[in-house]
Amino acid sequence: MKIEDYVLGVWDNIEQCSMYPTEFSRILVEWIKIPEGYESWQWKHPEGKENAYRHTLHKFVECDDGSVVMETYNTDWTRKGECAILLTPRRNGWFGQDNGNCKTKNGTLISTKMELLPDLYRVYDRGTDQYGEYVFGGCQFYEFKRRK
Repeated sequence: MKIEDYVLGVWDNIEQCSMYPTEFSRILVEWIKIPEGYESWQWKHPEGKENAYRHTLHKFVECDDGSVVMETYNTDWTRKGECAILLTPRRNGWFGQDNGNCKTKNGTLISTKMELLPDLYRVYDRGTDQYGEYVFGGCQFYEFKRRK
């Protein structure tokens, strides 16, 4: 299976936020294929896709060793810094993490881990400031299941 088979579609963490309502908000993620690459949205369930807090474009660049680099772009196709996620195929999915160059506009360093399985999409982002102090996110995976 190609990496797009693992990401395309709508993903929902309703099970996780139902089991742990004080730890996880209900989030939906949608990935679609577009002519130039891929487009994704993330939004809080009650706010709707039209109010997504993250709307980005992506390209998957295949490497000679079988891994894939996910590049992230703004909606005008300008690159979001030097940030990329390196995804490696293993067992029945893709597993990856950031390249160490992911930062917000104000300089917060973002550490990301991602796991893509046929019907499970796991990801976390953790932001730290220039002193290594926690700013946002965490190391607990948000676990999304594919909506049918």
